[in-house]
Amino acid sequence: MKRGMLAAALVLVLIACAGREQKEEASLKPYLSQMQRERYDSLPDTLARRLADFAIQYPKNPNSPDYLFAAAGLFERQGKWYRSAELFEKFSQLFPQHPRLERALLAGAHNFVESGNTRKGKALYETFLQKFPNSKLAEDVRLLLPDIELTPEQLLEKVLQRARQDSLKKAEARP
Repeated sequence: MKRGMLAAALVLVLIACAGREQKEEASLKPYLSQMQRERYDSLPDTLARRLADFAIQYPKNPNSPDYLFAAAGLFERQGKWYRSAELFEKFSQLFPQHPRLERALLAGAHNFVESGNTRKGKALYETFLQKFPNSKLAEDVRLLLPDIELTPEQLLEKVLQRARQDSLKKAEARP
């Protein structure tokens, strides 16, 4: 008797959860075609949190990758670099085979750096290189990584030092 009641209660909970997912998604679906085409300029900023929450709560929903990627893009548009980076990183964890994975890793790494968290940015760039070593952008990332933790002043000094060395080499090469 107890088992039967427990099973019935479980079925009711599952039905209620499925109904909640459908109800929540119904309010997001009008924006889906814009998200799939990555037309975020017409999406309201206030949608970002709802999209992220839905995608994280229902990762098996077929539209969740579009929702999470759009949420990260909306936070990026708002200049909320760290939140955007977190969501791009979450995208890479939840959807490791998705066609947008390469862009999510690059955007997440860039946004971590923009937020001031170069350590996490560097780690995400390294993940990008592991997963996409032959990407068109892999060489750029390899060139960027050694200097990623330099302050702007240190980077400027390094560039000036290289320029001085290049000038000396050219002067020595002249007859």
